[in-house]
Amino acid sequence: MLKTKVKKILKAVALALIALFLIIFLGFYRPVQLWGDTRYEPVYTGSMEPTIPVGSIVVIKPANPETLKVGDIICFKTEAESPKTVTHRIIGITSQGFITKGDANEDPDQWIVKKENVIGKVIAVIPLLGYLGYFVRTPLGFTLLIIIPATIIIILEIKNIVKELKKQKTSHNCWLNSPKLRVNISDLNRESCSYSIKELDSFTLTVDFSVTGISMFLAAL
Repeated sequence: MLKTKVKKILKAVALALIALFLIIFLGFYRPVQLWGDTRYEPVYTGSMEPTIPVGSIVVIKPANPETLKVGDIICFKTEAESPKTVTHRIIGITSQGFITKGDANEDPDQWIVKKENVIGKVIAVIPLLGYLGYFVRTPLGFTLLIIIPATIIIILEIKNIVKELKKQKTSHNCWLNSPKLRVNISDLNRESCSYSIKELDSFTLTVDFSVTGISMFLAAL
């Protein structure tokens, strides 16, 4: 009984922590795909090592170009219409824009980043997650990491539901066969009497006898 209560408490705490994480995530770091303002960009080159290892995910928040300074790591487009993005560090600021450079590169980038091409500022780096993000986009990765785990979870939940239904059905059908429920009718008072019988630590059976008949009430604890 104590173990069951402890499990319930731990489960409630875990659910509360998950809910808190989701609230914080959706409130402050909701991705643009969910109408948020946060971008999660994978890094597949080593130009920013060791600050940003290959295979990392960079978390990017919008930033006012006027507030950016030398030393900030920004994500930007090399051209306004280009889908390609680059994540490098600001090493200089001119009237035309920002001079950037990868930490692992010897020379600065060949372009000047215009302020309107800045996507945002890097606020966090999550190592290795980029590899997982890339793998999950492949058919094999999507099957192994999404479809199979989801299928297993659904099957386990169905089994738990069926097991619980069978358990409840067995409990309701068999409680009258318990030796604990045997009552000697000859010992009953002719006027009225009542017995409370503990059954399986889950139910209390109250049997009321009177001259007009016998009533049975099953009340859950």
